[in-house]
Amino acid sequence: GIGGFPDMFFDKLTEALVFAFLLSFLILLSGLLLRRKWLGVAAVWSLGFAIVILISPEGPRSLMEMGATLATFTLIILTVARFGVVAAISYRIFTGIQLRPVTTELSAWYASEFVMYATLMVALAVFGFFTSTAGQKLWQGKLLADGD
Repeated sequence: GIGGFPDMFFDKLTEALVFAFLLSFLILLSGLLLRRKWLGVAAVWSLGFAIVILISPEGPRSLMEMGATLATFTLIILTVARFGVVAAISYRIFTGIQLRPVTTELSAWYASEFVMYATLMVALAVFGFFTSTAGQKLWQGKLLADGD
């Protein structure tokens, strides 16, 4: 059922808030200490890479896993550095939601959770779209017209 949905959602939201603010604070602090934002980003990336790869509790990783982890972590750091806290929160919520079970059979016991998560993802995407357009008309008839 959907009884556990609010708990799981608020747990993911809390996790996303802590992650985003911690990462943004580390980038800000290291940027202030090193007097350049890009140096701060590089320092946080290096620290995070060392923690994720070198001090991993799973033991040694394959080169493919290390490459995928490196690419993902680089994308996260650059997203937070360029777009900020809201982008990091959205990233964490969406990645947390996409790990939930997916089904097209709505009689399955976990289908209601999937429907709630899918509805939430679509609602967040629609809200983000309309917020990013800032009240402009979507179709102004200038789609195929010359740039006036």
